[in-house]
Amino acid sequence: MESQGPDIELAKLTIQLDEVSDQAKSLVDSMLPDDRRLRPEPDSWSVAECLVHLNLCSESFVQLIGDARRQAKEQQTSGTAPYKMDKLGRLVNWTMRPPVRIKIRTPAKFQPDIIEPLDNILPRFIALQEELKTEIVSVAGRRENNTRLTIR
Repeated sequence: MESQGPDIELAKLTIQLDEVSDQAKSLVDSMLPDDRRLRPEPDSWSVAECLVHLNLCSESFVQLIGDARRQAKEQQTSGTAPYKMDKLGRLVNWTMRPPVRIKIRTPAKFQPDIIEPLDNILPRFIALQEELKTEIVSVAGRRENNTRLTIR
């Protein structure tokens, strides 16, 4: 019989995605539209740029997770370990949590280049959070939910 542990971890992730969506909405709603594009410092991103960056990252993750899930299902493969980050994942997670410990240059494909209307950025962010939740829910309780996801 399968442990409920991994599914509980997935449920926590979906709750966190909801919380992040709520926080982003509250932040954006508390600002004047023009202020969303203002950079606090010349070498920092504006709120709009941060959301565009997160949208670009989320689009990539939705694709990677979906591809890994489909590949695992097709190959009938699964891992044996519970959900956890490998050493590189833990290092990246540690460096990215506030306060930022190590500044890493963002790859070009994740650089925010705001060309879309400002009013589309937050709805896209929330939609992508929902897509991530859908991917997470789709693997809950299934064999392929232990497949290792390698991000390059």
